[in-house]
Amino acid sequence: MTDLQFDGKHLLRSIKEGGNRIIAARSNLNAINVFPVADRDTGNNLASLMRSILEIPEESIDSIKDTLFHVANKAIEGAKGNSGMIFAQYFNGVSRSYRKEDNDVHHLSESLVFAVEEAYQSVQDPQEGTILTIMKTWSRALQDSLQVHKLKESLVLAREIALQTLVATESQHSLMKRNRVVDAGAKGFYEFVDGFTDALIGEKQTKAKIAENISETIQIDQHTHEYDQAYRFCMEVTYRREGHSALKKEQLQKHGDSIVIAEGDAMTRVHLHTNTPQLVVKVLEPFGVAMKIKVDDMKQQYFDSHENDKKIALVTDSIADLPESILQRYNIHVLPLTILADEIEHLDKQTIDNETILNAIDKQEMTVTTSLPNQALVLRLFENLEAHYESVLFVSVASALSGTYNAVCNAAKAYQGTLTIAVIDSTLNSIAQGLLVESAGEYIHQGLALNEIVERLETEKQEIEIFVSVSDLLPMIQSGRIPQRLGKLFQKIGLKPLVSLDKEGKGTLTGVGMSAQSNQRSIKNKIKKRKKSIQSIVLGYTTDATTAHKWVDFFQELGISDVVAMPTSSIIALSAGRNATAVAVKFKGDKN
Repeated sequence: MTDLQFDGKHLLRSIKEGGNRIIAARSNLNAINVFPVADRDTGNNLASLMRSILEIPEESIDSIKDTLFHVANKAIEGAKGNSGMIFAQYFNGVSRSYRKEDNDVHHLSESLVFAVEEAYQSVQDPQEGTILTIMKTWSRALQDSLQVHKLKESLVLAREIALQTLVATESQHSLMKRNRVVDAGAKGFYEFVDGFTDALIGEKQTKAKIAENISETIQIDQHTHEYDQAYRFCMEVTYRREGHSALKKEQLQKHGDSIVIAEGDAMTRVHLHTNTPQLVVKVLEPFGVAMKIKVDDMKQQYFDSHENDKKIALVTDSIADLPESILQRYNIHVLPLTILADEIEHLDKQTIDNETILNAIDKQEMTVTTSLPNQALVLRLFENLEAHYESVLFVSVASALSGTYNAVCNAAKAYQGTLTIAVIDSTLNSIAQGLLVESAGEYIHQGLALNEIVERLETEKQEIEIFVSVSDLLPMIQSGRIPQRLGKLFQKIGLKPLVSLDKEGKGTLTGVGMSAQSNQRSIKNKIKKRKKSIQSIVLGYTTDATTAHKWVDFFQELGISDVVAMPTSSIIALSAGRNATAVAVKFKGDKN
């Protein structure tokens, strides 16, 4: 018997209240985040997990077992970051352990303790003074107290012990001690316990008092933690399990650290820090189908949090091709577009390369499509930036070529935060789009106001041209960029098209040649005639780096210095085909 009304619906409401407390504390949790990396996103990551759980309809719940099952699945779906992944594994451990059909508080407390062990086992290097510690002390305290007290008193006592554990994390772990903060993940778990307890015991008004007590104990200081990580990317993969073997942490260790593996009934979510996202995807392929992949640049996150002095964040999509040096110089944020190879999700430029995907298409091993960024992904990007910037300037691929511009505009309309957001339709793509993004970066560096930058870019985009020499016609025929009848005729005769973009960003056929070499000569002649008005030139290639670098030599012989050649995005490779070469030119205001 229990002194409180307790069933599946009450449990779900209490878990949701705990989630609401975490969401309300998001900014504070971000501010004190130093472990395992000081990227200030723990609040965002835990909020993502809880927002997923908040979607569970109460009508679907008949018992505690039902609640735990739905919460576990939603936790896997929404988990992000180290603490979020551990929290998700904890929920899944509770669900796996709770086997009774009826509502049994004592069995639930046993399941909570069992889940702690699963949470520890899911982590490559479990450390005390983190979310794991407070999970352990709260779960055990609740189980022990229920042996002698009723539920209400046990919940209150366990919460007090959780608070003591939270405060102790400041001195328990060297990172927290050096930065004089409690662990952000542990504080997030305490916020959850606080809300969960209040909802179950019916004392919704206690939060303000407890939060006040916490704030007296917990100081938020300027963090001293330096970015000295061996791994740059925080990667998460959710995959649907296929086959009988289970992924082991040891299979990922040579590719990174901070490994957490959270397993649900049918889905597994993997978190790690790595320098090689593409290799990680290959390791995971035998274990199932990747349904969702996230790759965050921790180096950039640290820069945003600790070193950035600009008020405007510059963002573009992954179709824009830029040298790494320019991305670093202007701290350009890139929204990766998605490539779907059969059912498997890949992130453009992060988890797949041009050769891999074109080889698979040549062998007819898979059907490949692309998809737009969903609104949740764009909103998450804005949410991450709002703590460090006043405005966002998003330079999009041509709206005539992709729905990305409209997707970002719609997300900007739905966004309810503090950022001022400007979205520009570049009317360009690939290396040409990259030239416009580079200009935007320079204007931000100079300290220009957002509206002035937008005005300049709207003019400047008309001064950039791109010429693409296509060798493989099939992708352009399949995508509709060349009419099917005309494309087949070109193939039969052996003609090679020369493609550009018009002022609206639509693909246009500007010439044909008997070979790729003749098209390259045509492009070179066009540029040579206007040599004096050239401001900058960039080259891009889908697979043939050798030819592209010969072009670099040609332009340098013309006296045009600082010409770079780079591989294009895989989305560009899908439409331009193998051995395509592109030249983008920025003219000095005399485009004709």
